[in-house]
Amino acid sequence: MAARARGAGAGARGAGRAARAGGRPGGRGPAPGRALHLCDFQVEYDGTQQELFGTWAREAEAALGAKGAGAVRAL
Repeated sequence: MAARARGAGAGARGAGRAARAGGRPGGRGPAPGRALHLCDFQVEYDGTQQELFGTWAREAEAALGAKGAGAVRAL
């Protein structure tokens, strides 16, 4: 029974550390004052896959250009 109590105590201490470190064990949670968001979406496109990838490549180039020019801080 003493081993069980030790195990339960260790779990409680671990939970406290996780809460202080951002909510996940090991401190891998979000930084204080930050939020994580999950976005789930489905893309429907009437063109070919090659056209879609070409559009995405052009948009990525434009975004990287804007970042390089200082118009966008991060992607």
